[in-house]
Amino acid sequence: ATLALSPASSNVTIGNTFTVSVILNTGGQATAGSDAYINYNPQDLEVQDALSGTNGVQIQPGTLYAQTTWNNVNTTTGKIIFSGSVNSGAAGYNGTGTLASITFKALRTANPSAVSFDFTLGATNDSNVILKTTGTDITDLLDSVVNGSYVLAPSDVPATVKIQLQGRSNKADTTNTNIEVRNIGQTLPLFQKNNLSTDIAGTGTFTIS
Repeated sequence: ATLALSPASSNVTIGNTFTVSVILNTGGQATAGSDAYINYNPQDLEVQDALSGTNGVQIQPGTLYAQTTWNNVNTTTGKIIFSGSVNSGAAGYNGTGTLASITFKALRTANPSAVSFDFTLGATNDSNVILKTTGTDITDLLDSVVNGSYVLAPSDVPATVKIQLQGRSNKADTTNTNIEVRNIGQTLPLFQKNNLSTDIAGTGTFTIS
């Protein structure tokens, strides 16, 4: 079985929200329940509360399991714990689907900000996928996880630049004035505008995003 964050990567503008799904694939086995222990950086990301009528902060449960046995977000340490299980006597869940969904808000620039499962192969005190059995033995089916990595960037801030041509009598131009902006010592332009229009006084404006 596997647990994966989807999407595993994306670019997000600071101040915006984005949703990450926790995808369970049981690997063809019937399961009694699954536990997702997830870490994130609370200085980079803020989990948006999905269940406003419940105390604390929770993420959005999926529909794979009838019971949500644990749903808690520690916004100080950046720890999410979510567990779902089948009802007693019910058939186990077998398939691929969304165990839960997390909506984050991007707080500051990060390149990247990691979101990751607590997972050690064979351990039972972290993320798990539990085999449905008729006995009391607990078998963890979780074999691997896919973590997330998200680039958090500030929004574009346009800068309007005004220039004035000098050293010629007719300063109106619609075809021959070209502007390039480069880092110092570099030849590759960061910004380029061809055929900048200027008026008879030689004044023209352009905007860099």
